[in-house]
Amino acid sequence: MDMMGTKSFIGGARFGDMNATIPFARLLISNGKLSLHCFKTFDLTPKEAICESIGKIPLLSSGIQFHHIRADYPWPIIFWCVRRKPVLGYLQRAGFEIQ
Repeated sequence: MDMMGTKSFIGGARFGDMNATIPFARLLISNGKLSLHCFKTFDLTPKEAICESIGKIPLLSSGIQFHHIRADYPWPIIFWCVRRKPVLGYLQRAGFEIQ
């Protein structure tokens, strides 16, 4: 895997019962790690999460759900974004499986 710098994306987030619209969440992706910042911080590695593209309507419900194994994290964890394809590309380059 090639070395990559940290890439930052602004969007919205849902974790558990909490939901924040765009632009109140930030997703940081680096080699072998992601960090979702929105009121709290959730850090995941490729061994802890699989990423699933969700939503059919761009600008309204386009996002990425993180299917994680962390017992201390809420379910679901979703990052809402306007342009999902670049985010998925960076997640894949960072080592995450994309469904």
